[in-house]
Amino acid sequence: MILTKQLHYWLGLVGIIIFLLTGQYMYHAYSQLQGLEDGPRMLFGSAHICFLLTSIINLLMGVYLEPRSLPLDKIIQFIISIAILLAPAFLLVVFFLEHHLENLERSYSQLGIFTLFGVTIVVMVVSLKNKIKRE
Repeated sequence: MILTKQLHYWLGLVGIIIFLLTGQYMYHAYSQLQGLEDGPRMLFGSAHICFLLTSIINLLMGVYLEPRSLPLDKIIQFIISIAILLAPAFLLVVFFLEHHLENLERSYSQLGIFTLFGVTIVVMVVSLKNKIKRE
């Protein structure tokens, strides 16, 4: 689990650096997004911010993740970690590929955001289960 914690930390840190670099990319390659139609400009910006969110979540996981002792909890924690580690990749794909699509179908965006939503639900259920056990 120490390796997973380090992966979260370094992916989060590298993700924040990539966030800064993609900001420079938007600034220089797209003239600060000036002149883009509203739709692509908003999609560009939202993908950028969502990528930052997943990077921050990974960084926080790298700082605060504590290994669980029970076998089932270890498995759940591992699955959650994998999902959170994959989310930035989906949203980086969104940043580079989906902003120019004309329809509103954003499959990678949905995958990244719904992954985080699903992880949140699982963490809440496991936390509630552990709280009930302690009482």
